[in-house]
Amino acid sequence: MQARLSVITPTRRRWPDIEQQANVLLPQLTSPGDEWIIVVDRDEEGDSLYQRFWQQPTGTDKRIRSIWLSYESKNNVNCVNRARNLGSAVACQDYLVEIDDHDFVADGAISLVREAFENLAADYVFGDVARRVPTSTSNDDVILEPQRWKYVPGMIAAGAVRPLGLRAMRAAVWRALGGWQVWPGGDLDFAIRVERCGFRIVHIPEILSTITVGESDSIMHACRHLA
Repeated sequence: MQARLSVITPTRRRWPDIEQQANVLLPQLTSPGDEWIIVVDRDEEGDSLYQRFWQQPTGTDKRIRSIWLSYESKNNVNCVNRARNLGSAVACQDYLVEIDDHDFVADGAISLVREAFENLAADYVFGDVARRVPTSTSNDDVILEPQRWKYVPGMIAAGAVRPLGLRAMRAAVWRALGGWQVWPGGDLDFAIRVERCGFRIVHIPEILSTITVGESDSIMHACRHLA
């Protein structure tokens, strides 16, 4: 039986990116019960964009579930971690896939995640990341080559690598660790706890995500870490 996935994406004012994600992600959600949970940070400016998306054919896809959330804190990282926890708490499937709204997964990435859970006894899965850098001199963004390396246990806790882009786990792992801590760096803290608790981590370089460099401090921190 195929592993059934709940994909979770927190978002705020990034509907053009969400629409691009949908074009690549939805064709990969092929198992009955697969779902995409979009956790929306509501604000006055963004609401009109949300409604525009839901009115399009993509937005009415029955695999998409939306959660509307008014964050208590406008600290970007705190908001994202709260949203990840909320999406994970309502997920219907046994496997969670975390994709941020500025990440774009390559074709075939979701199939590789399924295989890792079905055939490799993975508890936590992540891949490699390339940076997409917007340019002012061309219509096309510059995509930098991803770093390539081989994961060995202890690399995350030692600070040698920070899982970015697509990350996936058994829902039981999220429950066992109590979810993401709501403070800056909560995603890294979560990955460190996964490693230290002895869960089986599988790194698959072919699961490639492209992250967009933008105004977000959290994104810039991630890119500095990769440099």
